[in-house]
Amino acid sequence: MRPSLFAFALFATFAGALPATAQSERAASVALFDEGRAALQRGDLAVACSKFQESNRLDPAVGTAFNLANCEEQRGRTSTAWALFREVAARMKPDDPRLPSRKNE
Repeated sequence: MRPSLFAFALFATFAGALPATAQSERAASVALFDEGRAALQRGDLAVACSKFQESNRLDPAVGTAFNLANCEEQRGRTSTAWALFREVAARMKPDDPRLPSRKNE
C-alpha cells in the first residue's frame, strides 16, 4: 500500500470515531455538571468544585465556569473565584440573557 493511500485508509477508519468521542465527552460533562449541582446543594463544596472543574475540562462552557467560580467563592478561594468570574465575563456575549438587565442605567 502506498503511504498516501495508507494514510487515507487510516484517516477514514478513525474519522468516524471522532464524533462519537466528542458526544461521549459531552455526555460525561453533563453528568459531571449535574453531580456538581447535587453536591453543591448538599453543601459538599470539595466534591462540587471538582465535578465542575472536570466537566469544564471535558466541555468548556460559560455556565459551568460560572458554577465553578461560585463554588470556589463559597470555599473561600477568592483569587481562584475572581479569575474564573473574569473568564466568564470575558466569554459572555453582550446579549446573553443570563446577564443582568441594565434598564436602570
